[in-house]
Amino acid sequence: MTLANLLTSFRIALIPVYAVATWRWLDGFAASTEVSWRWIAFGLFLFISVTDLLDGALARWLDQRTVTGAWLDPTADKLLMCVSLILLGGVKIPMWFLAVWYVREVVMMVGVMLMHTKINWIDMKPRPISKLATFLQFLVVGAAFLWIPAQAVFWLTVVTAVVTVGSGLLYMREGIRQVYGHERERRRI
Repeated sequence: MTLANLLTSFRIALIPVYAVATWRWLDGFAASTEVSWRWIAFGLFLFISVTDLLDGALARWLDQRTVTGAWLDPTADKLLMCVSLILLGGVKIPMWFLAVWYVREVVMMVGVMLMHTKINWIDMKPRPISKLATFLQFLVVGAAFLWIPAQAVFWLTVVTAVVTVGSGLLYMREGIRQVYGHERERRRI
């Protein structure tokens, strides 16, 4: 296992710890321990988020890019967002944003499964807009821990939702292009 994959695995292992700290903060919302659990959870979230940048940089720098890493890294991002949205949704993050995020993820998973049954291979590379969407999603979650004016958080969430949907539509377009481009190639043979 490469150093980058180990770091990604460590990120995944920290997500349950982050979940417990976040749950404790939200469970004791009015208690005197609120501040300490808030900052423990926020610190874990920041650490997990920053190591997302670090594992990718390590993989490129050490020339340790692997198929496992290509699947493990986005899985860690999805798990962190999934846990964050489940815990913070409706309390600190609007429920409509959860719907946007989950619908996009389900549509993408179904699309990948359909592509696999149609063409048995997938050539999807991360796009700059999907990296921007992930970054903005992390900002929305991070903002939930901080004392930021509600209107600023609302507009950040709206922009993030638009970028998230846009990145999903671009992936969908690319998937359709691959499937139907492959079908045309097969008909020519």
